[in-house]
Amino acid sequence: NNVQNDAQGIAVTGMPQNITIANCKIHDIHFSANPNAAVNANTNAQGIVVYGNTAGAVVSNILITGNELYNCRLGYSEGIAINGNIDGFEVTGNYVHDITNIGIDAIGHEGTCAVAAYDQARNGLISNNKIHNCISPYATSGGIYVDGAKHVIIECNTTYHNGYGIEVGCENVGKSADSIVVRSNFIYDNEIAGIAIGGYDYPSGSGKVTNVLVESNTLFKNDYTNSGAGELLVSYVEAAKVYNNIMYAGPQNIMFYIEANIMQIDLDNNLYFASPGLNNMEFYFNGNSMEGLAQYQTTMNQDPHSIYAIPAFVSTTLPNPNLHLASSSVCINNGTSHSNAAQ
Repeated sequence: NNVQNDAQGIAVTGMPQNITIANCKIHDIHFSANPNAAVNANTNAQGIVVYGNTAGAVVSNILITGNELYNCRLGYSEGIAINGNIDGFEVTGNYVHDITNIGIDAIGHEGTCAVAAYDQARNGLISNNKIHNCISPYATSGGIYVDGAKHVIIECNTTYHNGYGIEVGCENVGKSADSIVVRSNFIYDNEIAGIAIGGYDYPSGSGKVTNVLVESNTLFKNDYTNSGAGELLVSYVEAAKVYNNIMYAGPQNIMFYIEANIMQIDLDNNLYFASPGLNNMEFYFNGNSMEGLAQYQTTMNQDPHSIYAIPAFVSTTLPNPNLHLASSSVCINNGTSHSNAAQ
């Protein structure tokens, strides 16, 4: 019930080491008592935030685990945020839901630390969290967002009915998010894409993303607003690898939208499925629109070992599908290992 601009549930600042925030329940943290209050960059609230705002010593060994965060109006801020000069953090096993912006965010380049070289969350793990209903009425909010951080692993999370399921980007011009791994996540029924990576307006309006691995994720019927993004949305990115993912398209049958201004992207060993059939799948890549897996593979020389097949989930019934694989699934014991490709 902390209701005021810049309200916070739990805030950590200064030069802390070895901090654990565990098993807390945080709710009704609002930037304004008025549910209809106007929102802009100066209206903010946060459930849990760690600021590395001192250049003299790095913040390290931060563990945020087992917390529940819900029913918060956050303005332009996030549910759980790791921001600035922080080297070594884990955000694990949290339940974040029903808030008005990003669920979990690892952030760099916002001026939190006065020394630019240290102003970047790094060497972090975001795993085994459940995030849903993180929907912003004024922007596309990710369930999990990496904004300018580096050396972060995002794995084994379940993220659904958010803006994006998971987003890797960098909002600040001239900066980058680097060496990010997104693997083994369940991502379904999100507003726009299941996974979005890249600088959305590079070079004049945003930074860029470099060295990202998207591996072994299950993406199921995302883009429920029919935006055209499909399961995977890629803007400006350098050195991206997309391997061993299951992409099961929603009603639009769009697998992915990869923009024309990318550099060095490689896709392979993915499984694609659209319920109307093999030749009805749509792929948008580098300015080309292609229908069917074979046309896309031939035109773009990508995904040479990828297949079209029914993945055989335990259940595909929304809003609560079971995306584990049935014992008969063709996905079991297939694919190849690239776990160190972005590190």
